[in-house]
Amino acid sequence: MSVMVCFIVSCSAGVGRTGAFIALDCLLDQADAEGVVDVFALTNQMRKDRLNMIQTVVSIHICMRLSFLQSNYLMFGF
Repeated sequence: MSVMVCFIVSCSAGVGRTGAFIALDCLLDQADAEGVVDVFALTNQMRKDRLNMIQTVVSIHICMRLSFLQSNYLMFGF
C-alpha cells in the first residue's frame, strides 16, 4: 500500500523560502528527466514570472547543492 504525502510550504510573501522550495522541486524533476539542472535559467524564469522569487543567494546555493546530488551534471548559464 502506497501513501501519498503532501507538503504545504509558505513564507510571509510567498517568494523567499517558498520560491526556493518550488525551485528545488522543479530542479529535481529536471534532473530526473534530463540528467542536468540549470539553476540560473530556472531562477531567471521564476523571477520573470513573479518578482523576488528565491530572494537570497543562500537559497540559490541550497537549490544548487541539493539538485546537483540528483543530477549527473550541473549547468551554469553565465
